[in-house]
Amino acid sequence: MSENILEVKGLTKDYGDFVLDKLTFTVPKGVIMGLIGENVPRYILKA
Repeated sequence: MSENILEVKGLTKDYGDFVLDKLTFTVPKGVIMGLIGENVPRYILKA
């Protein structure tokens, strides 16, 4: 089993007319992950 560098459970973010509800994910060590969305900041995480 690989080591997770990041674990998110039940994340909720309200953008006004759009809600990201109960997001859950893990990022294993050594994986590159990007979260990109329309009209929101872009985030890139290298674990």
